[in-house]
Amino acid sequence: FICASVLSLYMHLRTKDVDVHDYGAKYVALSRMRPQPPIAEEDPVEADMEEVLGASAGPNTPPGEFDIEVVQGDGENFDFGYNVKSCAICHVFSQHDAMALVPYMCAYDDVASDMGDMGLRRTGTIALGASRCDFRYKQGRPTEQLADAYPEARRIVSK
Repeated sequence: FICASVLSLYMHLRTKDVDVHDYGAKYVALSRMRPQPPIAEEDPVEADMEEVLGASAGPNTPPGEFDIEVVQGDGENFDFGYNVKSCAICHVFSQHDAMALVPYMCAYDDVASDMGDMGLRRTGTIALGASRCDFRYKQGRPTEQLADAYPEARRIVSK
């Protein structure tokens, strides 16, 4: 829902000559100010996420939809992870000539990780040319900001 809202507003703003990078950077900055709902200590987040994400994986995933595989963590390098092998956000944004905005959608994952102390690390995203997005979470470690790994592809600075 958030990505659809961001896209629809951008489609309007670009008719007013608003720069995609200015808009994307503002979206990320405002995201840092958005309050996050609290997560109860007893919530089994990893188990819930594994169930939800596992349901979207499979050999019969239609083109343009999310194709996600869950990766079991070892507790040392990461607690929980998943790979996005096909990104529905990239698919939809490309249909609206808005791929330059997608890395800012990816940056929201960094914001959410910071706010939730989730310790996200990625080596790449589909939006920035990788063959997959590889999400690895380890609670308590600092989030590795995507902007730091791809400074030439995005005009935002990490926090």
